[in-house]
Amino acid sequence: MAAVNNKKSSSSMCEFSYHVFLSFRGADTRKNFTDHLYTALERAGIHVFRDDDAIERGADIECDVEKAIRQSKMSLIVFSSNFASSSWCLDEVAMIMEHKKHHAGHIVLPVFYAVDPSEVQKQTGDLAEAFSGHGKRFKDEKIKRWRKALCKVINLAGMVLHNRPEAKFIQDIVKKVGEMLKRTILHVPSYLVGVDAQVKGINSWIQDRPEDVNIAVICGIGGVGKTTIAKTVFNLNFEQFDCWSFLKDVRETSKQYNGLVQLQMQLLSDLSKGGFHKINNVDDGTIQIRYATRFKKVLIVLDDVDDVGQLKSILEMGKWLYKGSRIIITTRNGRLQSFHDQPCKEFRIMPLHESESLQLFTWHAFRQSQPSEYYLQDSKNIVRYCGGLPLALEVIGFSLSVRTGDSWKRAIREPEALDGGKIHEILRVSYDSLQDDRDKNLFLDIACFFIGEDITFVERIVESCDFYRNVGIQELIDRYLISIDKDNKLAMHQLLREMGWEIVRRESPENHGERSRIWRHGDSFKILRKKNGSRSIKSFILDWEQVNIASKCLVDLNTDAFASMSNLKLIHLNNLRLKGGYENFPKGLVWLCWHHVPWDHIPVDFYLEDLIVLDLCNSSLRHVWHGIRCFPGLKILNLSRCHGLVRTPDFSELLCLEILMLEECTNLAEVHKSIGNLQNLSFSSFKGCINLKRLPDEMCKLTSLQTLILSGCSKLDSEIPNHLEKMKFLGVIRADGPLMSQFQKWASRMWSWLMRNHTLSTKRSFDCLPSSLVNLSLANCNIRDDMMPNNLSSLPCLEHLDLSGNPFEHLPESIGGLKRLDTLMLQGCTSLQSLPSLPSSLERLLISNFGPLLGPLDIYMFGRHEPDKLQCLFKLEHLLNFDLEMIYNVGLQISESMRITQDH
Repeated sequence: MAAVNNKKSSSSMCEFSYHVFLSFRGADTRKNFTDHLYTALERAGIHVFRDDDAIERGADIECDVEKAIRQSKMSLIVFSSNFASSSWCLDEVAMIMEHKKHHAGHIVLPVFYAVDPSEVQKQTGDLAEAFSGHGKRFKDEKIKRWRKALCKVINLAGMVLHNRPEAKFIQDIVKKVGEMLKRTILHVPSYLVGVDAQVKGINSWIQDRPEDVNIAVICGIGGVGKTTIAKTVFNLNFEQFDCWSFLKDVRETSKQYNGLVQLQMQLLSDLSKGGFHKINNVDDGTIQIRYATRFKKVLIVLDDVDDVGQLKSILEMGKWLYKGSRIIITTRNGRLQSFHDQPCKEFRIMPLHESESLQLFTWHAFRQSQPSEYYLQDSKNIVRYCGGLPLALEVIGFSLSVRTGDSWKRAIREPEALDGGKIHEILRVSYDSLQDDRDKNLFLDIACFFIGEDITFVERIVESCDFYRNVGIQELIDRYLISIDKDNKLAMHQLLREMGWEIVRRESPENHGERSRIWRHGDSFKILRKKNGSRSIKSFILDWEQVNIASKCLVDLNTDAFASMSNLKLIHLNNLRLKGGYENFPKGLVWLCWHHVPWDHIPVDFYLEDLIVLDLCNSSLRHVWHGIRCFPGLKILNLSRCHGLVRTPDFSELLCLEILMLEECTNLAEVHKSIGNLQNLSFSSFKGCINLKRLPDEMCKLTSLQTLILSGCSKLDSEIPNHLEKMKFLGVIRADGPLMSQFQKWASRMWSWLMRNHTLSTKRSFDCLPSSLVNLSLANCNIRDDMMPNNLSSLPCLEHLDLSGNPFEHLPESIGGLKRLDTLMLQGCTSLQSLPSLPSSLERLLISNFGPLLGPLDIYMFGRHEPDKLQCLFKLEHLLNFDLEMIYNVGLQISESMRITQDH
């Protein structure tokens, strides 16, 4: 997106002392029309020069008037019946037009009050009589100058009173003057990047005037540009309204003594164009605001709102806003849009793209749109560090603008030191706004510990620990402190994460062992080596691969180094070997993640009864634990890629377990029958367990199981538990396998198992599967037409069906009865010849790779369609002509190399 240069000479009071020079005949209009017009202009924020009160007595009047004309952006000439009788008024007109001749940007607006423009044009009537008198007193040269100036004025578009009320005429003049000035009330940076689309969207909302939505919320992370966008929109639109107000820093002002009353007084003052309003209390202010806005079309911006209470004192008026009024709120709190029973329009501001970021940074660092080759790579590194936040790009860019060469290069090695803490200070506002310390703890743990973790895992921790709030994650999301990426992983802007680290660092700047969280591997290693940890430590991370090789050779680490960390709750270790027993290890752990742990089994003296998550991926475990072990609160057990594991442990005392991960345990052959006792188990994955031969029938007792993944279990023969249909909550089965020959045989066996009771039936169906199934993946299962069930009605809840890579030619007609089907994937179905009538709920259809005869065929359909248009749409032949228009009309995208004809 191109930059937007917002330098506007029309609004710069450094360039002009006045917006308007007002020329009028005092004897005609000073005490009535002109006085009212002057007052209306001033109340509208338009600064006016009026000669009878702007020039000091005894001054050189002509000189000062000429100076005032030069220092005004425009001149407004009020023609009245006796205007031309004043030689002084005619001199002003001549001076104005002479100035305009040499300064084309000077605007002149003639206003005809109680005089017909034709009289001025033809110089007849009162004007002719006035010139007759002037001819006796002044030289011809001056008369000609006046007449010439009047001729030029009359050729300009002006405003005529006609028969309308004077009050309405004045309102129209004020509006016209505002439009011609193109003035801005609020300062915005002179160089803006990436705001065009957001401003355009908000302008459209304002100007389209939807009657049911008159409140908009501009939301996003701190420093993303919400206030700048709101100011830009305000400057572009305020003159369309009867009155307006921009209340800045609502959050900070509301904290002051009587802060809300101050805000109400400011709002009322703005809406009444400077009038003073005494307010006794918030309730009194709310009532006064109600009456001030009830019959006026208003534009109000509330900047940096943090709390619903701040809104209620002002926005109770939302229920009685006058038609066409607009309220805009900027906030870091995403929940504010639900504060009112009226609908709100949300405009979420996202960080800049990398190209936009580079452009903005370069402008502030070098005052040009692109950096030189010498600085290019370093500039890109800074841009990535800033993560698209305009605030960071501007602050760091400005800090670097005074440096050159080697000094510039040295400075960027520590970009966090360039801003003097300003960025963290602004970002910290969102953290400080968290009302509950448990939410602050959660934010710091995510910043130091949980980034990149699956949100489902973290939610289990949050729900089970009294040091977090159950709604904590949503609170952080609402305040744009964290986000969830497309892979369902927790994410956080890098600058927010660094801000969190800085908060923890300040707990004990000199002594790492006294901090609550240890997230740097070097610091963790030193604490274990020196054994100077303390009870302050709550979370601890150490990846042995990240520690300096020379340091590792110098010392052996012992388990007793953890003994002093008695409050340790979260621990994440990788490739770490410890000597000694575990009897003195911290006993309050809720999350133990130890990858590549060197144990054959979990030590019996390791107290883990408070665990909620146990993650021992990529470890050398063979038995996990011997016999029965009690984990009363364990909700997640991840033993994936433990290649030495032959059989699972006894699950009898894991009654709270909800997630069981045993992916790619390549030697796992047996699952203990006690798995049937896990009545809370909702997710189980055996993906890639290539030696798993059977699943116990007890699995059918898992009434809470929602997802079962068996992809790639190539030796799982017909010994699959009976009565899967009893799993009434099972919503996802993935039994597909990659397109490798060793998995093809199993995929076919898997399908045969599903159909073993139905292959001889004339009404083949999925009766053996749970009716609750939402997601079914049977890709690459060698399904032919004679194996395809005729009746799919036993799966009424199915939303996602993946049949890719199978050799069937037709789909059953009954697929049209799947009323909830949203996605149908048929990629690599090289024998497919036609499609039946598809359900109207279908929004995503993927078909690709129709084999060597036709070459690549890719059909991707997104969005609702009319199912009748897809019925038997395709017969796949190598033809030369086909109707592309019909294909496009149903929302399909087809490569030009395809040849498709309609099959009637």
